[in-house]
Amino acid sequence: MSKKIKTLQSLIETCEFVPATSLVPRRWDSWFWAAFSENAPFTWGDNNRSLVDFESFVVHAAETFSNGEDLSVRQNQAFSLWLERMAEYRDEAKHGPVYVDLES
Repeated sequence: MSKKIKTLQSLIETCEFVPATSLVPRRWDSWFWAAFSENAPFTWGDNNRSLVDFESFVVHAAETFSNGEDLSVRQNQAFSLWLERMAEYRDEAKHGPVYVDLES
């Protein structure tokens, strides 16, 4: 008996992702990404796509800025509101795995 050879098309899987730049405001570029990338439990750079699950992205962001010491009062307030919004998105993402693309 011969084994049926699968086509590449039959092996392809898909996933849902959100570009990181759709989640993090551009005006935060000067402070968010430098601190976020320091001691991150994942890496990225020079890739076409670097996907991190949504939960890991939000948890790492919350841990990175949890003390608020590196943020101004205004940034701290904005970040708190952002975390609330991410919690709403987290509830939406429960239908299946959603990833954040750190490359865009």
